[in-house]
Amino acid sequence: MIYSLTGKVILKEDNFVVLETVGIGFKVSVPKFSQKDLIKGKRATLFCFLYQENMEIYGFINHQDLELFGLLNTISGIGPKMALKIINGLSPQKLSLAILSDKSDIISKKCGVSSKTASRIIIELKEKIKKQNFKPEGDIIDDTDLEDVLMGLGYKKREVEYVISKLSPKTEKLSEKIKESLKMLAKPIRHI
Repeated sequence: MIYSLTGKVILKEDNFVVLETVGIGFKVSVPKFSQKDLIKGKRATLFCFLYQENMEIYGFINHQDLELFGLLNTISGIGPKMALKIINGLSPQKLSLAILSDKSDIISKKCGVSSKTASRIIIELKEKIKKQNFKPEGDIIDDTDLEDVLMGLGYKKREVEYVISKLSPKTEKLSEKIKESLKMLAKPIRHI
């Protein structure tokens, strides 16, 4: 069983990287939020989940993200591809917080799963997350509320998601996030 891979990133695509180690290039599916930490030509270590049925490798920057991904895969009907989709919708920190806060509506909306699946995630993982001492930080409500406010003002979803991803992590209050977002949205956005 592969637990981790360390090597040079030789190829970087939207949803995977190729990590070369001991002369072998491993294709590793990674979540979107890890992309910024994986730089082509640089060494990286990924904690891995091997899906033996299709011989697919899923990699994460830290062990806690891997654990949450593994927990998602214990739920009937959720395989690695759906688990990665869920983690791409909400980072592991925010997903853990949503689960612990019983926010099935946020999981459903942000991760693109049915409300039934979102509820099942909460029911099956809440106690496991508590036992494993996940320590999620932040406020899951802020980004969802911020997205709703900005889209309510007529901005497109792509613009809003881009601006939210660029917000300073030091900005914590919703009112401050709105001000910072509006400043960015007032300028032309060319990168989306």
